[in-house]
Amino acid sequence: MSELRLSINDRWDPPSDPEFIAQVLRVALAYVQRPELEVSLLLSDEAEIGELHGKYLNDPSPTDVITFSLDEDSVEIAVSVERAEREARSRGHAAKVELALYLVHAVLHVSGYDDLASEDRMRMRAAEREVLAKLGFEIESVDKD
Repeated sequence: MSELRLSINDRWDPPSDPEFIAQVLRVALAYVQRPELEVSLLLSDEAEIGELHGKYLNDPSPTDVITFSLDEDSVEIAVSVERAEREARSRGHAAKVELALYLVHAVLHVSGYDDLASEDRMRMRAAEREVLAKLGFEIESVDKD
């Protein structure tokens, strides 16, 4: 297995477990057959994610995760740990499970998965559940419909 190329800028308090993050990314990258992908990860709050969302995607509303493909070999991921903690509480599971979901979702997005059309969303949700199961997590549907 190739070495994970990961840099983490963790601005959340308390900081997230970097070993856990690395494990989630290793499993997700192996699933999409892109273990060589270099990942730059920002862990922050809703305010900062909202700023990035507005600046780069013309939508200033806070969101859970934003992914930027820089080139074929590298990606930047920004995650709202604040959102992950709140969603985890409302859904009745640990915050690390929600964080794992966001990281898996981001890797799937940069690997060609999409969740706009219903059929694509079903494919992405199945992939998310499969990767999370490999990590020992089971989640309920994340869709409201």
